[in-house]
Amino acid sequence: MTTRLIDLEIRITTPWGRGGRSLEYVLHSPSGAVDFYHATISGKTVYSPEDFQKKLFQQIEELHQRRDVEGKGVVKAEVFRELTTIGHDLYQQLFSPEMRSLYREFRDRVKTLLIVSDEPWIPWEILRPYEFDDDDFFCMKFQMSRWLAGETPLVSEKRIRRLVCIKPGDDEVVKDVEEEVQRLKKLVEETPGLDGLFPPQATAREVEELLERESFDLLHFVGHGEYDEKRPGEAKILLADRSFRVRQVPPAAEKKLRKERPVIFLNACQIARSDRSLTDLDGWAPRWVGRYGGSAFLAPFWSVNSVRACRFAQAFYEEIQEGRTLGEAVVSARHKLREEDPDEMAWLAYSLYGNPNARIVFGDRQPIQKESPVSVVEKLSPLIYPELQWRVDRSPPGALLRAEYGVVPFHFRQREVEDLEAWCRSEADLGVRLYTGAGGMGKTRLALEICTKLRDEGWQTGLVDVERPPEETWKILCEIGAPRLLIVDYAETRRPLLVPLLREIYRSDDKNPTRVLLLARAALDWWEQLKSEGDGVGELLSGPATRWHTLQPLALSSDDRLDSYKIAAQAFSDELGKGMIEDAPENLAAEHYQRALILHMSALAAIDGVRLKHEDGEDGILDYILDRERRFWQKLAVEWELTPEVATGIGRAMAAITLGGGVDGLEYAVLAMRGLAFFKDEEEGILRSVARLLREIYPGTSRWIEPVMPDLLGEHLIMREMEKDSTELLDLVLGPGVE
Repeated sequence: MTTRLIDLEIRITTPWGRGGRSLEYVLHSPSGAVDFYHATISGKTVYSPEDFQKKLFQQIEELHQRRDVEGKGVVKAEVFRELTTIGHDLYQQLFSPEMRSLYREFRDRVKTLLIVSDEPWIPWEILRPYEFDDDDFFCMKFQMSRWLAGETPLVSEKRIRRLVCIKPGDDEVVKDVEEEVQRLKKLVEETPGLDGLFPPQATAREVEELLERESFDLLHFVGHGEYDEKRPGEAKILLADRSFRVRQVPPAAEKKLRKERPVIFLNACQIARSDRSLTDLDGWAPRWVGRYGGSAFLAPFWSVNSVRACRFAQAFYEEIQEGRTLGEAVVSARHKLREEDPDEMAWLAYSLYGNPNARIVFGDRQPIQKESPVSVVEKLSPLIYPELQWRVDRSPPGALLRAEYGVVPFHFRQREVEDLEAWCRSEADLGVRLYTGAGGMGKTRLALEICTKLRDEGWQTGLVDVERPPEETWKILCEIGAPRLLIVDYAETRRPLLVPLLREIYRSDDKNPTRVLLLARAALDWWEQLKSEGDGVGELLSGPATRWHTLQPLALSSDDRLDSYKIAAQAFSDELGKGMIEDAPENLAAEHYQRALILHMSALAAIDGVRLKHEDGEDGILDYILDRERRFWQKLAVEWELTPEVATGIGRAMAAITLGGGVDGLEYAVLAMRGLAFFKDEEEGILRSVARLLREIYPGTSRWIEPVMPDLLGEHLIMREMEKDSTELLDLVLGPGVE
């Protein structure tokens, strides 16, 4: 059976420095779900982590008893809110701005998460990010587990031939969890090839002998436990005669346990907690995983109601028997318990050590695979339909003006939309249109508007992914089998994409309606060259199936421009929470207002309370919008704890990146900055931080950092930076000596 690779591993260390102990993160994505390859991120300094751990778990234990930190009563309905507050606080304390940026990058792309940490103090499971909105706890959002650095490898599959279930005795307390034992007995009875050992009243001596002499693949303890804050090696489970402490596992059992590598489920209060001893981590989890080589370890961090603990175990084993992975089974059990009672804290208490993609197979059963009940992968369209939302605290100001964000309502082009709709719904199997117009005329916005309308009718619509092989794009579209509208923006630069894509479309016998919409600034030599291509491409583009349209200005008259200006101003006023303006800009008949983008930039300046001078013209408007962008860079640089000196170089870096059409990864971004005199002698760590900040501001779908957009704004940035020194920018992009 093939085992999936883990989506994200986060290695956490706590090195000592001049300022004390600090957190350091290394992020790596074995599955390639995100573009992290052993990326090292410096974290925050931690102070008195032992005291922090003690106070945190005291607070949680008080909540379990329905009391707050002052010992006052807490009604049950408030518990979930208190847990949420704790999770938010942990996230803000532990994740630096750079780590929060990376979280926003992986939050929707990662399913399986493995934490490998050499610190015992932080319950990473209960971090609850709060960025643009309230995310879930880490252990609820991801199929999350832990592991310890060292020589013990992860296990991808564990077959259970024999299980051992230990309970302390038949007193009144244990009767509450007798159902848990009976379910395991039933599992043994119904599973061929599975044997079970169920000591009726386990004593400490019997447990020692069992660990030394008996072979088993799963050890399940049901009962009570207690953690010793001062001596983690004295953490104990309660047996029939006395306590059994983690240090009492016989040395003679170690070799046998490391060979058998059992799964350990200690369903007892506080047993997942650990701390540092003289030379190493100590507690039940570090010993069973690190020293005894367990395949997996599962236990709660804090006290758990015995009825809810039984319910968690039941849900976990049911999911395992259904073929779920360890990570899927645990997160599913958590969700089931939370749905039943969110204010009962058991669903958040458990900590899993092991491979989240590992499977447990009982007896002679054949391994089965099922999709996660929490998150199912949908078959994705190869077309990109941007649904971006502008965020006042995170999105660059220029995004207010981008077609993909749709901040300004679509208006005035009803005739063009109706014409495109009629073209798409015509009886022809295939059609191609080229729309040309200067930058800022609204080509992309028009294309996305028709995309939205057709998507509601079941069409596959969107921008063609330039990073995907065009043959693959067409193959997937044919497999989906629906009408489709393909948009190729910047068509004049997409010859390597267009030739094979149009060739595949022309040759195809697929009968679903296909429309291709090409967007470009002008139909120059590139268009004539495409029409001379072979393999049917030229025949298609020169024939009756293809038409060329020149997009006219959004508003020609001064009255129409004023109306468009006011529509944009109202949208910016609503988005920014600023008052609406009444005055119109001077000389709406000016030629530069033919471009809707320039007109809307002027409206944005007015909402900011800035009256731009008519004599400054288009450059004056663009200068103001660029200054807004620069102020935003400075603001985030402060949040990222970059020095003001470093922050002043961001414009130069983004000019180089924009001139190159974006960059494909962290290393390329660092290399681009290293080629600039401003950053030439800067420390590697600083350059990486700047690169990740730029990734935070300008994340791309096809590039790791995309250019400054809209195009007019990016081009204006390049122009202003070239006025300072054009040679190094051109050398960086084109190579030395090229002018």
